[in-house]
Amino acid sequence: MAKKLTLSAMVFCLFCALPASMTQANLSLGLTIKSIAGCSDYLNISARHIDGGMVEYVVRIDPERIAPEKTQYKGRLRAHAQLEISSADSLLADIRLEPTVVKSESEFRFRINATLVEHSRFTVSTILYGEDGVAIVGGGTNFRIVLKGFLPSEPSL
Repeated sequence: MAKKLTLSAMVFCLFCALPASMTQANLSLGLTIKSIAGCSDYLNISARHIDGGMVEYVVRIDPERIAPEKTQYKGRLRAHAQLEISSADSLLADIRLEPTVVKSESEFRFRINATLVEHSRFTVSTILYGEDGVAIVGGGTNFRIVLKGFLPSEPSL
C-alpha cells in the first residue's frame, strides 16, 4: 500500500532537493515590478535625484487593499521590506527596512548611490498575521522591484 506524503514531508523533500546556493528570494513567490506600468493603485513607487549623486526612492503600499477578500485579517496585514544593494560583481548590503505607517498605508524611504541602482533590488512583502500574532505561511504577497526601472532621467545641470 502506497503511503501519502503529508504537506510538511513534501516541503521538506523540496528543500532537500534544492541546491544550497539558492536564497530566500529565489524560493519566494511573487510579482516582479520592472516599471511604473507594473504598479497598481495599492503600490506606488517614485524616485528622484538628490544632491551627491544619490537617488531617493519612496515606496508606498497598502496591504489591506491587496487582499480585500481576506477581511477576517483586517488590521493584521503588515508590510516588510528588504533592500539588496549590489554592484555588477557582488552583493554589497542586504538591509531590512521598517515602514512608516499612516492609516493602513506603509511607506518605505531610502537613498542609494545612482551608480548602484542598476544592479540593486527592493522587495516589499505583505504578510498576514493570525490572531495570536504569528505570521501565516503563504498568506502574503512579495513584490520584487527592479530599481533601475524607476530611475528618473538625469538631473539637469
